[in-house]
Amino acid sequence: ARARQPRSRPLAAQVMLFFLMLTERRVILLSSKPSRLSNCAHALSSLLYPFAWQHIYVPILVPKMLDYVCAPMPFLIGMHIAMLPSLKNMPMEEVVMVDLDRGRLRYNEKDVAHLPDEHFDAMCNALMTSLNAKTGDDRVDWAPLANVFLDFFLSVFSTWRRFVARRDGAALFDQHAFRAAQRKSIVKFLAEFERSQVPAPPPAPPPAPLAHRRPRRRAPQMYEEMFRARTREAPGGGAREDDPFDLALALLVN
Repeated sequence: ARARQPRSRPLAAQVMLFFLMLTERRVILLSSKPSRLSNCAHALSSLLYPFAWQHIYVPILVPKMLDYVCAPMPFLIGMHIAMLPSLKNMPMEEVVMVDLDRGRLRYNEKDVAHLPDEHFDAMCNALMTSLNAKTGDDRVDWAPLANVFLDFFLSVFSTWRRFVARRDGAALFDQHAFRAAQRKSIVKFLAEFERSQVPAPPPAPPPAPLAHRRPRRRAPQMYEEMFRARTREAPGGGAREDDPFDLALALLVN
């Protein structure tokens, strides 16, 4: 598959990057400004709430750690754009490249085959509406922008507690039954989002440099960990009073 530029509609790249992060790709942020790298890495991880990034997270990569870009597991890495030529000879697997200075996004076509088009278009429109509603001094109100992404999660996962059942004394979320009950337009995305852990490979030879190592087992995915934590912390199925996502869901369904 060939890397390409995202859809041409306004803010498509930002929404596309959000979905690529949700499906746990390897993402490299590039900029000439360290503060921009740090701020964007933090913003990206924050927009995933109520999920949380479970993998390698290096907002500003120093040159001596360059072999991190060859890691076989998902990562979010920021690096100075002057380091870009050094990547050409690195044995990297497929990565998403984000040029923050030029506003360019490069990704693989197969990574967006699962994209929920209906939600994608609605999010682009909602972001544009929020950006156009500036205050009198031209400052951007970031809360409505963040709410666009939270509203996506609320619309998709509003009924998740109906699929929590007790088995052998433990509360478990039946993700397969949940997916089967959703609209066809979102099912392909959910299947990609909840994909199973990769089985452990055969025993590896003695330790090797990071660029040549493979994990024995993949870290818990965002999808798995989010519902595992919530069923463990609120086994009765009720909303947690200190959790904004649970409170928003309670308001939505009541």
